[in-house]
Amino acid sequence: MIDFLMFEENEENEENEENEENETLELLYDLKHDLGKYVQLPFMMLPKDAQENDIRDALRLGLFKTRSVNGHIKSAKDIWNSFEENLNKKLDLQSFKLIKDAVIAIFALEKYLNNKSHIDVSAVKSCFASLNNNIINVIDKYKDR
Repeated sequence: MIDFLMFEENEENEENEENEENETLELLYDLKHDLGKYVQLPFMMLPKDAQENDIRDALRLGLFKTRSVNGHIKSAKDIWNSFEENLNKKLDLQSFKLIKDAVIAIFALEKYLNNKSHIDVSAVKSCFASLNNNIINVIDKYKDR
């Protein structure tokens, strides 16, 4: 009888761990979609020969009008704030820092919104790629657990 009870308890613990892992992965996929995709979408839709004013407008749109949900506009910071606390609880420190550092780099793109600043398009692309790659790397890490 004791062995059976121990087996049930182990099964329950395994189910809880699996649910926790699934929640973490779902959170990461949502972040990739809600922030990783939408923050860069206006920029990525520009033609290769876009003028700096068009690039600024696209960055402004991506950073401050990142996503509209039921008529409510959310900025990239709003979206990140909705994820940050849960990610901090669910991810190991290294994974959380990897994503957070990439998000901070995205927010730093605001410096290009000043009309006097020359836009380093390759740096912008690099920021977007880093965010997506870092999220994907953390997803892969948590999938393999």
